[in-house]
Amino acid sequence: MQSCMIKQQTIKALALSLAIVLLPHCSSDEDGGSPSSPSLEDAVIIDPADAAIAIGEQLQLQARHAGAAVEVHWKVAQGPGSIDDSGVYSAPASLTVRSVTATIRATMQRDESIRGFAQIVVSTNEPDPNDDPGTTVSLAVQPESAALNLNEELQCQAFFNGQPASGVSWAVTEGPGTVDANGLYRAPSSIDASKLRALIEVRSAGSPPLTRSVEVQVYNYMPGTVCFQRDVMPMLLSNCAMSGCHDAKTHADGIDLSSYEAMMRSHETVRPYNAGDSELYESITDFGDDDLMPPPPRDPLSKEQIALVRRWINEGAPDSDCAPPDGSNCDTVDVGFRSTIQPLMQSYCVGCHSNAAPADNLALESYEQVRNSARDGGLLGSIVHDPAYKAMPSKDLKLNDCQIKQIRVWIAAGTPDN
Repeated sequence: MQSCMIKQQTIKALALSLAIVLLPHCSSDEDGGSPSSPSLEDAVIIDPADAAIAIGEQLQLQARHAGAAVEVHWKVAQGPGSIDDSGVYSAPASLTVRSVTATIRATMQRDESIRGFAQIVVSTNEPDPNDDPGTTVSLAVQPESAALNLNEELQCQAFFNGQPASGVSWAVTEGPGTVDANGLYRAPSSIDASKLRALIEVRSAGSPPLTRSVEVQVYNYMPGTVCFQRDVMPMLLSNCAMSGCHDAKTHADGIDLSSYEAMMRSHETVRPYNAGDSELYESITDFGDDDLMPPPPRDPLSKEQIALVRRWINEGAPDSDCAPPDGSNCDTVDVGFRSTIQPLMQSYCVGCHSNAAPADNLALESYEQVRNSARDGGLLGSIVHDPAYKAMPSKDLKLNDCQIKQIRVWIAAGTPDN
């Protein structure tokens, strides 16, 4: 579900609407302030994270971290009201304005550097006494824009002069997806581009009708999301699913990491939304332990690679593939060694071709090593699976067309160290 208006639960009748705005673990002034946006895996998640209630009402908040309930210290960081140790927020009995926002902070007890934030709009829910029957009616919509992945939902809402609107109709006037009579938009299950725009129109029943639109970008993948096939699977194949270890034939310790289906057969290998309780994550972070993967003399995964695995699991461990079917986002203009080629080598090749354990006496960690392999034709021959060369990353895994094209462009430019 999406920021501001994702459907989670129904607040009682006096409440306005429930939306989710994740404002996780962030730096803020002790007495309040605007939180920044950290990585999701290092945040306390407050449920609900954004709500609207009336004066005098209460709202139960709950805190989670890595998918599990956690003990936190609750505090009203900014705004009115109070919150008790169990997470029950009590709105004030009265307001001097029509509405005000309270910011709630949850700090994990066992690690006070990990925090999460929620916002609660408290309203009098009364008409403005300055309004009169002749007041012009305005129509507004929330959210005004959003970004969704395939199959995701977005709850849209309409307001007349700031109050929830009734008697309006909803329609998708442009792009993919559907919307029901209550403003719940559903993104399609597939699109034939990397992203498409959808316009959701709300229309009043009056004459002339008032209209407003919500602009939604529907992605084949959500920008910033870890993609299993692009980011995680190559890393596991290169570092873990080698012959004699966790490949389909050997499956050491009963663990097969050669495919998404294989690794998900065991509920203990990967526990979606809970990296800390997943054997895969434990095995790549057990430094100093005999069970560390990959085992010596191979180098352990880098901090960045470990963070990717953690994020992927905590995002639900989906079998996601971020490559658009039409290849429209393949950048063959801004191709550099450090920005494009080296990350490909780290993900797909260095697991087998590291300085510590160079398979076939070939290391591909440094610029000079990659350049030399490119200039003698071995790198390109291996990645296109030329029969004259050993297939790389493996005979069962090949770089996609965009990645091969980027390496070709870099080689044609003279293999610059850029």
